[in-house]
Amino acid sequence: MGTTRDRKRLFRLALGLGALGALGWAWTDHCRVPSGAADISRLPEVKGQGPLEAGAGRARIQVSLPVTRAGYGPSEPRAERQVAPLSARALAVGAGGVKLVVVTLDLLTLPESLAAEVSREVEAMGAGAVLVAATHSHSSVGGYDDRKEMGFTGVGWPDAAVRGAVVGAAKEAAKQALGSMARARIAVGSAEAPELVASRAEGEAPDGRLTRVRVESEAGQPVAEVLVFSAHPTLQPRRDGALSPDYPAAVSEALEAGGGVVLTLVGAGGNAMAQVPGAPAPEARVEAFARALAGRARQVALGPAVGEGAVRSAAAVMPLPHPDASRLVGGWLRRPAENALCGLAREAKVARWTLGPLTLVAVPGEITAAAGARVERAARADRVVSLANGYVGYVDTEDQVSRRTGESRRQYFPAELLSGLERAAALTSSE
Repeated sequence: MGTTRDRKRLFRLALGLGALGALGWAWTDHCRVPSGAADISRLPEVKGQGPLEAGAGRARIQVSLPVTRAGYGPSEPRAERQVAPLSARALAVGAGGVKLVVVTLDLLTLPESLAAEVSREVEAMGAGAVLVAATHSHSSVGGYDDRKEMGFTGVGWPDAAVRGAVVGAAKEAAKQALGSMARARIAVGSAEAPELVASRAEGEAPDGRLTRVRVESEAGQPVAEVLVFSAHPTLQPRRDGALSPDYPAAVSEALEAGGGVVLTLVGAGGNAMAQVPGAPAPEARVEAFARALAGRARQVALGPAVGEGAVRSAAAVMPLPHPDASRLVGGWLRRPAENALCGLAREAKVARWTLGPLTLVAVPGEITAAAGARVERAARADRVVSLANGYVGYVDTEDQVSRRTGESRRQYFPAELLSGLERAAALTSSE
């Protein structure tokens, strides 16, 4: 009997020590961030000059149901049905032998590994640089992220079939775009559409600009359009179990009826939500908003079409600061949360793209209107594009972070995140 009691004591002791060890490991800082300010590095520039060429393509992202639905957390039900197709869209623009390709994916977020995989595949087709952006649809498919820990965050457990479908569609869309390139002209216009957007944070103004880019053949036939608008795609009912690309794809589909491929990009929409005209039923909100936004886009006056100019891609990589989970969780959960956030990303890539008369600056996060305006100025760009080439979460101003207000309550990194992105953006704009 004594031997049995001793074994039980040893077992309980080992169990207790194991639990303490696990807790100690969780509360130990595992984020290896170098002390001092790390340098922002500028990547080699890709540039061409001369007559403009362009082509566009679109491919469906085919997934089997039921499937993980991303957007609102791990408790979200799996999608049992699909109300609209998911797509990859691509626009290729070239000059002087240099070809740049923009790819949009109807996904919630864009992990760095997925952006890198798509970029490698498209560069192998002859692209000099690739910009990959998610449309941020909150009812789209999950499982595209290859990190198991992301299963707890609302993007689903890794699913090789979903990942393969996304990459395959991106490749096909880019192949069509590169294969159809021909002499083209590009025209750009911008207007205010404040009636279609509202702030998610009290006292903050949303970015109500609507930017429209038209790419046409020398004969005036539509090749593609690019829309940039700043509002969260959260219109599909949250708990209906339906797979949907939300309003960005619905707007694209509506405008594509007139010919060409339409890429809808999210601007500085971190603090903005779509304002649906009228009072449609929940299941009709996506289509109602898409009709309104598409109609407003058709009214945007375009500048003169340009058939010659520059295409340029300049990028800078910024090491990320130590995560700061103090606004996300409290007390003893902070350190484990920060350890988890370290696996999200350790650097941020800012890219400045010039496509003839249009200049975009792409950031890998959900940036607010005030923060986005600063990055635009630093890059000397027409518009900021969110959720591109990676994902670092929300980006808000230092004032909001210090007051723990606005979207900073969801921000994964400390206040200096924005100033770092500004410095990277400024570096991309230098000749």
